[in-house]
Amino acid sequence: MAVTAAPKNASPRTNTRRPRVPWLWVEITRKAPGAPLLPAILLGLGVYGLSLLYAAWYHDVTGLLRDPFWPFIPALTATGALTMALTPPAVARLSANMAPWLAEPRSAASLARESERLVARIFWPIVALRLAGQVAYTLLPPADVTGLPFSNRHPLINLLPGIVFVYFFGGSAAIGTFGLGILARHLSRMELKRGFILGDGKATLQPFNQMLWMVWGTFALPVVAGSALALRVASASGEPLRMVDLLSTGIALFLLVPTIVGPQLWMNRLLAKAKARELRSLREEMKVTADTSGLTEPSELLRRIVRQQQLVHDIQQVQSFTPTLVDVRLVLQIGTSASASLLGTVLLRTIVDRII
Repeated sequence: MAVTAAPKNASPRTNTRRPRVPWLWVEITRKAPGAPLLPAILLGLGVYGLSLLYAAWYHDVTGLLRDPFWPFIPALTATGALTMALTPPAVARLSANMAPWLAEPRSAASLARESERLVARIFWPIVALRLAGQVAYTLLPPADVTGLPFSNRHPLINLLPGIVFVYFFGGSAAIGTFGLGILARHLSRMELKRGFILGDGKATLQPFNQMLWMVWGTFALPVVAGSALALRVASASGEPLRMVDLLSTGIALFLLVPTIVGPQLWMNRLLAKAKARELRSLREEMKVTADTSGLTEPSELLRRIVRQQQLVHDIQQVQSFTPTLVDVRLVLQIGTSASASLLGTVLLRTIVDRII
């Protein structure tokens, strides 16, 4: 049966609009020179510059420059901005690849805008959670102890550059944690056309694989490094580990869990469903072609036999198909395990040294 093309105005207006606040940085820097890398770097430098101005106001620039932890704030801001800038083009490529294979006709633009909304759905809860953490740090009493991070001795610094950090870290965390999982779950519910498996449709999902690598490199690894350094600095300061430090590290670990595992599981389910549907269709066609009763023409009988052989070959090919999106999943699993082990070791050592 021929598939009828969807009319150009089939999608409602809301499906073609990008959520403004989560993607505001993308709209601002879309045509900037050197985008997306250069604006992200300049943003990180700007956050550090604001921090230096704050430190100069309190005559403690040396304290900020010697703080080994605070540079991770502008660094995570820059990587967060990079994640947010790279996501819409990746979503557009994925949508353009998937749109022709959808059983229900959808335009690539409509699918891309819907995907962007799904990826950013948890933006505000993540921002609120991170903002609560920044406020908690701000309300802590200043601790004028040598060796403590600059933000511990000047908690108000968490309000000025910290608010900028909250927006970009919130955006990258929304994408890198539950956002990709929500998108993958939505895509896994879609029905694909027959021929997706035999037509090498798996290659059309490679932009999603690239998104996983992008989020892993610009969000997960910086968070792991920042959390490990934060615990190390807290341990080296000689002060007891504060509950807010444990809470912040626990939140970072919690955010890393769905970064890789969730999206893979949902996309693997999509491939498994497409494989099952393909096998079911091929076997049903094979039953029909196997019925040669009533055939009198040798040419028609010969065509049925040739088709039977082709169907047997197709069934074997589909059965050998592995419904796994990420071919390098072992590398990702090793990286995730190593990161978790690193954080677990630092956390356990800090608790043993400072609490017990």
